[in-house]
Amino acid sequence: MEFSQSVKDYDIVGIGVSTLDLLTIVKDFSGEESVQKAIDAKFQGGGPVATALVAAAKLGAKVAMIDSVGDDLIGQSILEEFNKYGVITKHIQITPGKTSSIASIWIREGDGQRSIVYRPGSSPELTDDCISLETIKKAKILHLNGRHLQCCLKACSLAKENGVKISFDGGGGRYRSELDPLIPFIDICIVARDFAEKYTKTKNLQNAAQCFLDRGCELVVITDGENGSDIFSKYEENFHQPAFKLEKVVDTTGCGDVYHGVFLFSLISGLTLAQLYPKGLDPGEVSSPREPPFEGLSPFEDKHRIVWCKRASLTGQTEMLDKLEGINFFSRSTASAPATNAAVSSFLS
Repeated sequence: MEFSQSVKDYDIVGIGVSTLDLLTIVKDFSGEESVQKAIDAKFQGGGPVATALVAAAKLGAKVAMIDSVGDDLIGQSILEEFNKYGVITKHIQITPGKTSSIASIWIREGDGQRSIVYRPGSSPELTDDCISLETIKKAKILHLNGRHLQCCLKACSLAKENGVKISFDGGGGRYRSELDPLIPFIDICIVARDFAEKYTKTKNLQNAAQCFLDRGCELVVITDGENGSDIFSKYEENFHQPAFKLEKVVDTTGCGDVYHGVFLFSLISGLTLAQLYPKGLDPGEVSSPREPPFEGLSPFEDKHRIVWCKRASLTGQTEMLDKLEGINFFSRSTASAPATNAAVSSFLS
């Protein structure tokens, strides 16, 4: 993929909603009133775009977030953690007297299934006059998922006018018709099969991908959980990537989002699709963390050295994996209880 040759201040600028998540590992989900002791729990940041930016920043990308938060303790925590990982926050709008988004996520120990309760913040939606025009112009990639929609539409117009590639994250269960005007702007379109089927109104993946390509996308990836993913490109050969089968799932929270961040960083770094998806191996798994629960992407056993979170493998790029060690904010894909193997078998869950 060709990027603008003009000087850019940012590798990736993201527009989305940042959250603070309380992740709790439990034995089981009770359908009745009860009290149980958690196996472990930790506050960490969340949000699809926010997570992607932190992963990219950990690899060395210069990234900035555009969002709206309140001036409450939750908002302060989000900003502090962004700053900790080098995500530029000066474009985040802080509204006095308003709250920031928070989610409570229960993770079942036996199979990694989740139960999520989300409370949106009261901070106002960003409008098309809330963005810094120069920030968008000076990015190599604009990454978004449709939150702050009017802001996204304005930013996409500016990006197209200034040679900025636009990346879209279409998660499963997140399609809504209001997002349709965004698609013609998108260059890098990575969506769950559910999103693709609802947008294109077809269950045939080839036809669905062609629909995205016909509307201007250069690269389309349709993910399908344990069935793997299908990659379609205007410039490279299309192919199917089988899923990497795993023995144990611990927590999939944030996995697909980390994938987006590394995928974009890899494109900026000049890797081809063949390098991103090595033949015969699903680059989608992490194993054997040696860190406490929820401490993020930690060292892997040698046999897993070329695979990591959610199909975001960089074959032979072990130095990139090393840089991801110790992420403890926004990417919980290796979250596990002590002495267990973290395993994620779905993609963009």
